[in-house]
Amino acid sequence: MIITTTENIAHFQISEYMGAVCSHIVMGTNIFSDIAASFTDFFGGHSSSYQGKLSLMYDEVSKDIESKACHIGANAIVGIRIDFDEISGKDKSMFMVSISGTAVKIVPDRYEKCKLLYEILQYQKEGIITNEEYEYEKDRINNMYKNGISEETRIHLEEQRIEQAKIQEQMQIAEKKAQDTKNAKLELARVCPSFESLTSAEIQVANYSSIPFDESQSLDDAVKQLIQLGKIPEACKFYMDETSLGEEDAIEYIILIYKEMIR
Repeated sequence: MIITTTENIAHFQISEYMGAVCSHIVMGTNIFSDIAASFTDFFGGHSSSYQGKLSLMYDEVSKDIESKACHIGANAIVGIRIDFDEISGKDKSMFMVSISGTAVKIVPDRYEKCKLLYEILQYQKEGIITNEEYEYEKDRINNMYKNGISEETRIHLEEQRIEQAKIQEQMQIAEKKAQDTKNAKLELARVCPSFESLTSAEIQVANYSSIPFDESQSLDDAVKQLIQLGKIPEACKFYMDETSLGEEDAIEYIILIYKEMIR
């Protein structure tokens, strides 16, 4: 299945228009994804939580529109259009991805095939390409129009399929990690309600000097101690002072440490 944003496909002619196909998907965000995104907005950078959702939704609508086109007998979709929208209301937020295009049947362009064969024959006669190169190019062109796609395109599509499978696997792993992080955030917010409304100012003014630390303690152990005392801003500030990293890194580290603690 060839899917393209253009109205035409190189080396092929549209023999029949099958009709418009479209797909929509709506996915809700949860409060903790919103919190993570707000941290990102506040501190700067990208929201991996939102990006992951959008990538997942894009893959789903792409598969759905391809399935619909195949069902009506099409072998390509042209004029693809994709829209990303956010639906908000009553303190809830959802993403919507819409995709649409025209399902068509395509056939090899026989005139172009003859033109290409004629051109390489002239190149061979003029000595621009060798006999071996001519035979290779002739076979490549014949196979391209026989199979519908060139060998290079077939290899490219296969590489794309493998890459998409890898991305899907990575997304599943990311979803699992995201779920673990969500659980940690839920538990951390229960133990320390102020975590949900944690601000940069609270972290900057946090003071952990009165907390008795053992000099032999590792960074992880010291942060765990602060978390157990419910001192999340102090834990973030301590991590930043020890590592010279930023607030966003500190928050992610606190969540990671707490995930280990609740295991």
